[in-house]
Amino acid sequence: MVLPNFWFGIYSMYSGSFLYEKFIYQMYNIVFTSLPIIWYSLFDFQHPKQRYLEDPSLYQLGLKKQCFSNRKFWFWIGYGAFQAALTLWFTFY
Repeated sequence: MVLPNFWFGIYSMYSGSFLYEKFIYQMYNIVFTSLPIIWYSLFDFQHPKQRYLEDPSLYQLGLKKQCFSNRKFWFWIGYGAFQAALTLWFTFY
């Protein structure tokens, strides 16, 4: 939601015009930011809840940083910037 506005700013020479309606920003925060987190925290379990309390080895993935590293973080930031540029390009051309 933010990076297409950045690319649009370059396109419109930072004229202050909006690419999206303001209502879309408000609904984005509610629908795409908070509701999925609430949904997955309540209903998505790989194992039964009691097993998490009994077996601490299930937390090794996070402790060893196997899925969370600076390289992966910056990869996804770059991928998001690329998608934002493509979104703007396909919209205007």
